[in-house]
Amino acid sequence: MTDRHKGAVGWAGQEERRVDSAAYEVVELWAELFPVKGYTSGFRSSLPGLFIQTPENLQAAYAGIERVGRDISGKFSSEDLQFCADRLLTLFRSSLENTGPTAGVTAAGDGFFYILVKEQGEPEWLQDYLCGVIELLRFESARWQGRDFSYETRRGCLDAAGYLLGCFEALNGRWKQRPVLRDEVVDCINTYREVFHEPGLDTKDTGELLKLFAEHEMPPEPAPGYPGLLEDQYNLGLTAGEIENMASDLLNAEMPVLSSLAGEMAQKLGLPAGSSIEEVWKAQSEYYAVKDEITAAEKVVSVSNAFGTDYIIRIDSTDHVTLVQTPSYLASMVTGGEDRAVDYLTDHPSANLYFTPSKSASLLTMINIIVHELSHGFNFVKAAQHAGSPLLNLFTPILEVLTEGMAFFREYQYWKAAQDLLGKRNLDPVQQAYLELYGDTREAQEQAVLGAGFETYIWRIIRYVRALCDVKVNGGKMTYTAFLDWASMKTQISKEYLHGECFTFLSQPGYAPCYTVGGRAYQYYQEQGIRNNVSEIRFNTTASNIGFLPWSRGVKQLEEIADGRLAS
Repeated sequence: MTDRHKGAVGWAGQEERRVDSAAYEVVELWAELFPVKGYTSGFRSSLPGLFIQTPENLQAAYAGIERVGRDISGKFSSEDLQFCADRLLTLFRSSLENTGPTAGVTAAGDGFFYILVKEQGEPEWLQDYLCGVIELLRFESARWQGRDFSYETRRGCLDAAGYLLGCFEALNGRWKQRPVLRDEVVDCINTYREVFHEPGLDTKDTGELLKLFAEHEMPPEPAPGYPGLLEDQYNLGLTAGEIENMASDLLNAEMPVLSSLAGEMAQKLGLPAGSSIEEVWKAQSEYYAVKDEITAAEKVVSVSNAFGTDYIIRIDSTDHVTLVQTPSYLASMVTGGEDRAVDYLTDHPSANLYFTPSKSASLLTMINIIVHELSHGFNFVKAAQHAGSPLLNLFTPILEVLTEGMAFFREYQYWKAAQDLLGKRNLDPVQQAYLELYGDTREAQEQAVLGAGFETYIWRIIRYVRALCDVKVNGGKMTYTAFLDWASMKTQISKEYLHGECFTFLSQPGYAPCYTVGGRAYQYYQEQGIRNNVSEIRFNTTASNIGFLPWSRGVKQLEEIADGRLAS
């Protein structure tokens, strides 16, 4: 075994000699170019360093991509796997060519985060990783020094630095590092921050931040690689214009539904006629606030999983997804909840559902977030066990269209299930327990389910807004502040709130449309499957098990599930 193979632990319990060699080459290259992901997945047993984008390293990376492409050509047993491998290599190149100034720092923070999750004691290679973080920060600071960045980009970099520092402080609190290295890491983070800092830009007041953005607005321009990365990284199969039309059409079609639900809920809550959507949402959130959020969240997880196992998605004893309160150092990077999977290229995959109580005090918001993130967690651990090739479970942008679309529609499914249970007799204990999440009496249940519909449609609207933000702002058609002005007028949701839901996606061009594109297709094929006597539980379980082919092929698998040709 050569040095570059050291630390590889294979996947799904298979020894390296039994693993398909072509797939192994792709996975090994992925782990070299994205070492935090290679370690998180369990493919590597250690994380001694980071990939630093020096000219020499990039030249070697591009040569490696070309070499692997030649080595694996025609060596896969199926056209789908060959296509997946080819698309992954295209993605690797595009990701390296279009890396923004937050990427390396965020990856370094993820490294600290996953070390905390995976390691019980201080790993012997941790000091080497700290040295790698110092080297990366010095390189990134020098790389971006003196460039003319927008205030939005600068704030994103400050947020990334805050995430890295928070994760490092948490790690240092568990295992005290040598003083010299500890001080050096903090100094390097501060140096990176200074490259992007401007007076007032670190404010915690969203209104003040948006004023700064407006005062220092730069002409709109496309994000690096946009719109080509929509295909090269996400394989969305649609142009930016087609995505814009889809999201606009859905927004226009569903805004009247949301407005109607807001009006009904306003009456239930005794609000004045003409209350805005956000005013109704705020009142609803206060009305359904829970005192002990974590205890309530644990109940939602337990009851939702029991109901899902019987009616929505089959959950097995080997599907390990655990609810965890979001650590303080991650809270600023998570909207309300987030799934993080680990060891997904081993025979013991698991996922943590990170839940942020301060952002999810409303029971109805809590249900929405939890069923969304559970969908991601089960999708990952099921695919890890059933997909059949590691290429179908690598954490890359390729997987986002299916998993985000599935989780987006899962919110609607659980709300619709509750609505369908209202007024029914002879409910079984699992159905009764699920309906009682919404209240103890028929009247309370009807009102809460109405509120859950309102909540669900708010989040549908927000996903369409995110897609439009991507194609308009990252696409170079509008400034960010102009977009927020437009979106707020369109939705009756404040600029401040929409900023919280859109801003983090600016540094990930192409990601936000995945919810809309994937969710629309997922809903269409599941409804088609029901018409073909393919049950919800069969459709959802199969879709979660099959893994993540690039979307242009993956969407065909959804069609096969709907037609009854593919099952698990």
